[in-house]
Amino acid sequence: MNAILQAHLLKRYSGGFVLDANLQVDSKIHVLFGRSGSGKTTVLRLIAGLLKPSSGFVTFNQQTIYNIKSGISIPAYKRNMVLMMQEDTLFPHLTVRDNVRFADGNRESADRLLEQFEMNHLSDRKPAELSGGERRRVALLRCWAAQPRLLLLDEPLAGLDVATSIQFIDALKQLQQMTHIPILYVSHSIPECLSIADNVSVLEAGRIIAEGSPEEVLLGGSNDRSNSLASSLNIWKTRIAEQKPFDDITEIAIGKLTIEMHYIEGNVGDSIAVALSPADITISRSKVEGTSARNCINATIRQIDQQADRISLEVEAEGVVFRVRITPRSLRNLNLKPAQSVHLMFKAWSVKRLA
Repeated sequence: MNAILQAHLLKRYSGGFVLDANLQVDSKIHVLFGRSGSGKTTVLRLIAGLLKPSSGFVTFNQQTIYNIKSGISIPAYKRNMVLMMQEDTLFPHLTVRDNVRFADGNRESADRLLEQFEMNHLSDRKPAELSGGERRRVALLRCWAAQPRLLLLDEPLAGLDVATSIQFIDALKQLQQMTHIPILYVSHSIPECLSIADNVSVLEAGRIIAEGSPEEVLLGGSNDRSNSLASSLNIWKTRIAEQKPFDDITEIAIGKLTIEMHYIEGNVGDSIAVALSPADITISRSKVEGTSARNCINATIRQIDQQADRISLEVEAEGVVFRVRITPRSLRNLNLKPAQSVHLMFKAWSVKRLA
């Protein structure tokens, strides 16, 4: 990674929690992933200059922003780094246009941004007249209008539904591709990370425990935390292979495997993240004819994990691994064993697009 931001952040709290994190961010979208209380928001506030580290350093484009040994500490207002918190921070007395304009004082640039992202019809509305998703996107445009050299986002999809989250992510990706402003994005959601991240750092109890691509870090089982999270769902980054709107079907390609899901908007070749619950997959020793399931796949059992009240199977088809959940009774009745050939079935509606 060609790091544009480098930081070693040490922060001690009187309650005993210690943040001790080494972080490198390149010029794309870097997600800081972790559960609540792991220290994610603290990292953002330390980088932005809203909190003072107990020790450490922050450099950006080889410029020292903070270094306790050298006595360097550039104040927050001079760092040109914008932090967008979860809370609604729009000015309630200003219109959408004036909220965006507040960042740089330029009405024309505010109007251009709103038009470019098809939000110009909201220009004269006040925040109280907007939906939650609209307020979040206006807040994002205001951040961008400030032309920061680094954008810090603290769980910006919190409280948004899937459709609204997709709109926000699409706008964020478009802005990043236009401006190449690096983004440090905090999240606790695997689907969210897969949808947006170029790189991921996993923060656990104040320390970075894994770094790399979202697929490697979150789905590769490189650590116990990511392995336990990933096992709860089948999640893939995939692309649209074919659109069949009259059949209400979208075909997606996962490696060499093509599966069907309910119709979604998009163009052939578009990258999307999808999820499939292990409980929504039916497994059979022989091929089943006359089923309503749109997806019937030949596969091989790789592994069987037996627990007290449930059985988890790893099953492979064309290099794609499926996690399947069955009962102990089904395991006994089907007499399933590793290396056995089986058939997987699931409905198109079981495959869900993720934000």
